[in-house]
Amino acid sequence: MKEILLNLIRGRTEKVTLAVELLKEKFGDINFIAAKNTGQIPKKGFLDAAEIVSYNLHGRGCDVDFGGERIEFDFDYATENHTGFNVGWLKAFLNRHQADFKEIADLSMDNLQTLLVGLENDNRIKFDEEKNLYFLADDFRTQGELKARKTELALT
Repeated sequence: MKEILLNLIRGRTEKVTLAVELLKEKFGDINFIAAKNTGQIPKKGFLDAAEIVSYNLHGRGCDVDFGGERIEFDFDYATENHTGFNVGWLKAFLNRHQADFKEIADLSMDNLQTLLVGLENDNRIKFDEEKNLYFLADDFRTQGELKARKTELALT
């Protein structure tokens, strides 16, 4: 069951990554929340010419609707990783993909949370207490790790 849950998390992560890529294609590599707050970009709009994929910037994050499939996420400019998730966002994603994840489709929020704790204990995901979000272990970066990586890249 844990592997199925990991596949669900990976699917959600891919959708968030796609959403961020579409935002960057439209507006450039900017701080979207700051740009929204200063009026540099609209709070709501479309990310495609056909006006199917819409976005709504809010608080620290964004909702992107891919024409019937909505994904919500928070921006994390400290680590440049926007793929964090909480149990509610994961459950919403699961509800939209029940056919693909039949084995876990009926899990309650509490049971889903229990499985997430198991994945964390197995070091497959990490929980960031400051952000109150989970991340895939391979995607989890702290501010210090990001600075070190940027310094390493700059030196090469």
